[in-house]
Amino acid sequence: MKLSVSPAKISGTIEIPSSKSHTIRAIVLATMAQGASIIKSPLISQDTLSCMNAAMALGAWIKRGDDSIWKISGTGGNFLEPAHTLDMGNSGTGTNLLAAMASLAKHPVAFDGDESLRSRPFGPLLDALYNLGVSVKSNNGKCPICVTGPIHGGKTSVDGKNSQYLSALLCVAPILKEDTEIYVDNLNEVPYVEMTLDWLTNRMHVSIEQKTDPDNTFRRIFVIKGGQSYNAFSTKIRGDFSSACFPLVAAAITGGKVRLKNLCFDDTQGDKAIFDYIKRMGASVDIKDDEVVVKGDKLKAVELDLNSTPDALPIMAVAAACARGKSVFRNIAQARNKET
Repeated sequence: MKLSVSPAKISGTIEIPSSKSHTIRAIVLATMAQGASIIKSPLISQDTLSCMNAAMALGAWIKRGDDSIWKISGTGGNFLEPAHTLDMGNSGTGTNLLAAMASLAKHPVAFDGDESLRSRPFGPLLDALYNLGVSVKSNNGKCPICVTGPIHGGKTSVDGKNSQYLSALLCVAPILKEDTEIYVDNLNEVPYVEMTLDWLTNRMHVSIEQKTDPDNTFRRIFVIKGGQSYNAFSTKIRGDFSSACFPLVAAAITGGKVRLKNLCFDDTQGDKAIFDYIKRMGASVDIKDDEVVVKGDKLKAVELDLNSTPDALPIMAVAAACARGKSVFRNIAQARNKET
């Protein structure tokens, strides 16, 4: 007997989980803030829990309840000395941001993680911290790493290939006593830096000036006044466009229809661009308020610059494999150094 198998269409409604990138930034800033911050609808994942456990080891008090709301009592930048190396699991974002944050302390703080995290470079951030007075140890720029502060303001430069290096420096610079100037060459993943700046300027109300180096148009300069502070805040974490990529591509390649809820297109997340990518490939995308309806169709090949959206590369490769013709993804060399 012969069995006839036909492809299934992926259809239905899904509530998109909260953003990992926003959740980690919320943990880091709440840990440095004065007072108790409220984080509503945080993402519960291995990366965010690794970051939260590290924050608690540094002195933050965190009440989780049923995990729909976290209450984080911050340290004001005065950290405890951890009794052990902080296990960051697979979280590159958490390691970069927390390493910069931990450099406020006068005592050593060590970080390590799983095999994947140990393969990723942190050298550019460590070099930038060293230029600001931090003592650093590492395995040739990789985990395990150890930082010993205190960090001081001043001038430093950092490679912009991985935006997390700059985001980490931007998060710690406002609460230093001195002014800080950060010179960034060849900045990649700009939307992630814009997300950090949105947190700092619009939510934490600190002052940051950015400009282009008149002698080098590929270099950006960030000027941060010292002596600023972080106060407690209350926020709701928005839906994660990186997570939304998977069901929308599933519908697009199977000819199905999915309704994606809990998405805000006013948000700074770069991966919202994938809706435009899929639309260019031939799928139907209808955006209304905080939800999107995606209808699949026969997809066509596309050529895209994915520099701003490295996390979308794996799922876009799947979409391209199911499309007619040859797709080309350009300007994404930094993906070689990420878990994707």
